Amino acid sequence: MKFLFCNWLLILFFLSFSANSQVKNSSFQLSLKNDNDVYLLERSDRYYTNGVFVDFLMKLSKDTSKSTMLAIEFGHRLYTGVKNEKDNKSYWDRKFAANIVLKSSVYRFIQENKLVRFSIQVDKVGPTAYGEDVQNFIHHLFRLYEIEGWETELPNSIGIDLGIQYEQEFVKSRKGNFAISTNLSAVIGSHNKQASVGL
Repeated sequence: MKFLFCNWLLILFFLSFSANSQVKNSSFQLSLKNDNDVYLLERSDRYYTNGVFVDFLMKLSKDTSKSTMLAIEFGHRLYTGVKNEKDNKSYWDRKFAANIVLKSSVYRFIQENKLVRFSIQVDKVGPTAYGEDVQNFIHHLFRLYEIEGWETELPNSIGIDLGIQYEQEFVKSRKGNFAISTNLSAVIGSHNKQASVGL
Protein backbone atom coordinates (compact mmCIF):
# COMPACT_ATOMS: atom_id res chain seq x y z
CA MET A 1 0.00 0.00 0.00
CA LYS A 2 2.78 2.44 0.92
CA PHE A 3 4.68 1.58 -2.26
CA LEU A 4 1.60 2.15 -4.43
CA PHE A 5 0.88 5.44 -2.66
CA CYS A 6 4.44 6.71 -3.25
CA ASN A 7 4.24 5.68 -6.91
CA TRP A 8 0.96 7.51 -7.31
CA LEU A 9 2.52 10.71 -5.92
CA LEU A 10 5.57 10.24 -8.16
CA ILE A 11 3.37 10.03 -11.26
CA LEU A 12 1.58 13.24 -10.26
CA PHE A 13 4.92 14.91 -9.53
CA PHE A 14 6.25 14.30 -13.03
CA LEU A 15 2.97 15.19 -14.68
CA SER A 16 2.98 18.54 -12.91
CA PHE A 17 6.74 19.21 -12.73
CA SER A 18 6.94 22.38 -14.82
CA ALA A 19 3.63 24.03 -13.97
CA ASN A 20 -0.09 23.42 -13.92
CA SER A 21 -1.09 20.97 -16.60
CA GLN A 22 -4.65 21.68 -17.71
CA VAL A 23 -7.19 20.15 -20.02
CA LYS A 24 -9.89 22.67 -20.82
CA ASN A 25 -13.12 22.89 -22.71
CA SER A 26 -16.30 24.86 -22.18
CA SER A 27 -17.49 22.78 -19.23
CA PHE A 28 -14.55 21.51 -17.17
CA GLN A 29 -10.93 22.00 -16.18
CA LEU A 30 -8.44 19.50 -14.75
CA SER A 31 -5.18 20.63 -13.14
CA LEU A 32 -2.24 18.85 -11.53
CA LYS A 33 0.00 20.86 -9.20
CA ASN A 34 3.12 20.29 -7.16
CA ASP A 35 4.85 22.44 -4.53
CA ASN A 36 8.31 21.58 -3.21
CA ASP A 37 11.29 23.24 -1.49
CA VAL A 38 13.53 22.00 -4.30
CA TYR A 39 12.08 24.66 -6.63
CA LEU A 40 13.70 27.27 -4.37
CA LEU A 41 17.08 25.59 -4.95
CA GLU A 42 17.34 24.72 -1.28
CA ARG A 43 18.71 21.37 -0.17
CA SER A 44 16.70 21.36 3.04
CA ASP A 45 13.08 20.79 4.02
CA ARG A 46 11.34 23.13 6.40
CA TYR A 47 7.74 23.76 7.40
CA TYR A 48 5.46 23.34 4.35
CA THR A 49 7.85 21.28 2.25
CA ASN A 50 5.81 19.39 -0.35
CA GLY A 51 2.32 19.29 -1.80
CA VAL A 52 0.69 17.36 -4.65
CA PHE A 53 -2.83 18.27 -5.80
CA VAL A 54 -5.38 17.17 -8.36
CA ASP A 55 -8.11 19.77 -9.00
CA PHE A 56 -11.27 19.29 -11.02
CA LEU A 57 -13.56 22.20 -11.91
CA MET A 58 -16.87 21.71 -13.71
CA LYS A 59 -19.59 24.12 -14.77
CA LEU A 60 -23.02 23.04 -13.54
CA SER A 61 -25.19 25.66 -15.24
CA LYS A 62 -25.33 27.24 -18.69
CA ASP A 63 -26.73 30.55 -17.49
CA THR A 64 -23.77 32.92 -17.80
CA SER A 65 -25.39 35.56 -15.56
CA LYS A 66 -25.79 33.12 -12.64
CA SER A 67 -23.15 30.47 -13.25
CA THR A 68 -22.65 27.61 -10.77
CA MET A 69 -19.44 25.58 -10.64
CA LEU A 70 -18.31 22.48 -8.77
CA ALA A 71 -14.70 22.13 -7.64
CA ILE A 72 -13.11 18.97 -6.22
CA GLU A 73 -9.56 18.83 -4.86
CA PHE A 74 -7.54 15.83 -3.75
CA GLY A 75 -4.18 16.60 -2.21
CA HIS A 76 -1.28 15.46 -0.06
CA ARG A 77 0.92 17.80 2.01
CA LEU A 78 4.11 17.42 4.05
CA TYR A 79 5.17 19.64 6.95
CA THR A 80 8.52 19.38 8.70
CA GLY A 81 10.31 21.24 11.45
CA VAL A 82 13.70 22.87 11.86
CA LYS A 83 16.28 21.38 14.22
CA ASN A 84 17.57 23.78 16.87
CA GLU A 85 19.90 23.51 19.84
CA LYS A 86 19.52 24.85 23.36
CA ASP A 87 21.61 23.99 26.41
CA ASN A 88 23.53 21.42 24.34
CA LYS A 89 20.28 19.63 23.48
CA SER A 90 18.75 19.29 20.02
CA TYR A 91 15.03 19.74 19.47
CA TRP A 92 12.58 20.29 16.61
CA ASP A 93 10.74 23.61 16.63
CA ARG A 94 7.52 21.95 15.43
CA LYS A 95 6.09 18.49 15.02
CA PHE A 96 6.25 16.77 11.65
CA ALA A 97 2.95 16.10 9.89
CA ALA A 98 1.37 14.89 6.68
CA ASN A 99 -2.21 15.15 5.60
CA ILE A 100 -4.42 13.82 2.84
CA VAL A 101 -7.20 16.20 1.82
CA LEU A 102 -10.44 15.78 -0.11
CA LYS A 103 -12.30 19.06 -0.61
CA SER A 104 -15.48 19.84 -2.50
CA SER A 105 -16.69 23.38 -3.22
CA VAL A 106 -19.67 24.91 -4.99
CA TYR A 107 -19.16 28.37 -6.52
CA ARG A 108 -22.22 30.46 -7.26
CA PHE A 109 -21.83 33.67 -9.28
CA ILE A 110 -24.86 35.68 -8.09
CA GLN A 111 -24.03 38.46 -10.50
CA GLU A 112 -21.06 39.20 -12.73
CA ASN A 113 -19.21 40.80 -9.80
CA LYS A 114 -20.49 38.72 -6.86
CA LEU A 115 -19.41 35.23 -5.85
CA VAL A 116 -20.45 32.89 -3.03
CA ARG A 117 -18.60 29.66 -2.28
CA PHE A 118 -19.60 26.81 0.03
CA SER A 119 -17.09 24.07 0.81
CA ILE A 120 -16.64 20.89 2.79
CA GLN A 121 -13.23 19.36 3.47
CA VAL A 122 -12.27 16.00 4.92
CA ASP A 123 -8.63 15.45 5.82
CA LYS A 124 -6.56 12.78 7.50
CA VAL A 125 -3.49 13.69 9.56
CA GLY A 126 -0.90 11.34 10.99
CA PRO A 127 1.16 8.25 10.11
CA THR A 128 -1.65 6.80 7.96
CA ALA A 129 -1.08 9.76 5.59
CA TYR A 130 2.34 8.17 4.80
CA GLY A 131 4.33 11.40 5.23
CA GLU A 132 7.59 9.75 6.27
CA ASP A 133 7.37 7.19 3.47
CA VAL A 134 6.69 9.82 0.82
CA GLN A 135 9.53 12.10 1.98
CA ASN A 136 11.97 9.19 2.17
CA PHE A 137 10.91 8.08 -1.32
CA ILE A 138 11.49 11.57 -2.78
CA HIS A 139 14.86 11.96 -1.05
CA HIS A 140 15.98 8.50 -2.18
CA LEU A 141 14.87 9.24 -5.74
CA PHE A 142 16.86 12.49 -5.93
CA ARG A 143 19.74 11.24 -3.75
CA LEU A 144 19.18 13.82 -1.03
CA TYR A 145 20.11 13.61 2.65
CA GLU A 146 18.72 11.09 5.14
CA ILE A 147 15.48 12.10 6.84
CA GLU A 148 15.10 12.49 10.59
CA GLY A 149 12.40 13.97 12.80
CA TRP A 150 9.35 11.88 11.96
CA GLU A 151 9.38 10.44 15.48
CA THR A 152 7.71 13.74 16.46
CA GLU A 153 4.85 13.24 13.98
CA LEU A 154 1.33 14.24 14.97
CA PRO A 155 -0.95 11.29 15.81
CA ASN A 156 -3.69 9.99 13.51
CA SER A 157 -6.85 12.06 13.30
CA ILE A 158 -9.62 12.76 10.81
CA GLY A 159 -11.23 16.18 10.50
CA ILE A 160 -14.21 17.71 8.74
CA ASP A 161 -14.33 21.45 8.03
CA LEU A 162 -17.12 23.58 6.55
CA GLY A 163 -16.40 26.87 4.82
CA ILE A 164 -18.19 29.83 3.29
CA GLN A 165 -16.77 32.73 1.25
CA TYR A 166 -18.30 35.87 -0.24
CA GLU A 167 -16.46 38.04 -2.74
CA GLN A 168 -17.66 41.21 -4.43
CA GLU A 169 -15.85 43.37 -6.93
CA PHE A 170 -16.68 47.04 -6.43
CA VAL A 171 -14.02 48.90 -8.42
CA LYS A 172 -12.84 47.90 -11.90
CA SER A 173 -10.88 49.79 -14.56
CA ARG A 174 -12.42 50.31 -17.98
CA LYS A 175 -9.89 48.02 -19.64
CA GLY A 176 -10.51 45.35 -17.02
CA ASN A 177 -6.83 45.02 -16.03
CA PHE A 178 -7.31 46.42 -12.50
CA ALA A 179 -9.95 45.67 -9.88
CA ILE A 180 -10.58 45.97 -6.16
CA SER A 181 -12.83 43.51 -4.39
CA THR A 182 -13.82 42.65 -0.84
CA ASN A 183 -13.54 39.12 0.52
CA LEU A 184 -15.30 37.65 3.55
CA SER A 185 -14.66 34.05 4.59
CA ALA A 186 -15.11 31.69 7.51
CA VAL A 187 -14.15 28.08 8.25
CA ILE A 188 -15.31 25.97 11.17
CA GLY A 189 -14.58 22.34 11.92
CA SER A 190 -12.43 19.89 13.81
CA HIS A 191 -9.09 20.93 12.25
CA ASN A 192 -9.68 24.59 11.34
CA LYS A 193 -11.52 27.52 12.89
CA GLN A 194 -10.96 30.91 11.31
CA ALA A 195 -12.61 33.99 9.86
CA SER A 196 -11.14 36.71 7.65
CA VAL A 197 -12.02 39.99 5.98
CA GLY A 198 -9.88 41.45 3.24
CA LEU A 199 -9.51 43.45 0.05
